[in-house]
This record gives sequence, structure tokens and C-alpha cells, in this order.
Amino acid sequence: FGRVNGEDRIIFKQPKTDSGEKNSAHGLVKVIKGPNGYELVERCATIGEPDDEMRPVFLDGTLLIEQSLSDIRRRLSESVAEVPV
Repeated sequence: FGRVNGEDRIIFKQPKTDSGEKNSAHGLVKVIKGPNGYELVERCATIGEPDDEMRPVFLDGTLLIEQSLSDIRRRLSESVAEVPV
């Protein structure tokens, strides 16, 4: 998803030389946390829905959240530990 000069655009990749494995999600997406872990939802209506786990990191070329690779790895390991086996 992208907004160019106030116009919303659905963005995705679909390589012509690929069998479909490299296709990306379409448009505005969100990640929700369900009973079986995280799930990607495509073609959402609005940014920042209450159940969306994603947070903006860049906005109009400005870095909003500065985080280290170790911070990201720590969050990932904590979220994996929460998923029931």
C-alpha cells in the first residue's frame, strides 16, 4: 500500500518469471494476533485498526522508531514463546 500525493494505491509484487511463490500481499495489510499465533490480513480498509499489531517505523522519510537488531530479535523470541505448541 502506498499513498502518493494523497491518492491511495494498492501495491504488490507478482514476478512474471515465478510460479507464484514470490507473490506479495496486496495493498494495505495488518498483522493480528490470534489463538494460534500471528496472521496476515490483506486489503484492509484503514491504517491503524485497533487489532493491528504493526506499528509505523517510517513516515514521509522520517524514522519514527529507532530500534536495534537485538531489540527486534528479543521481541521475536518473546512472541514465539507465547505461541501454543
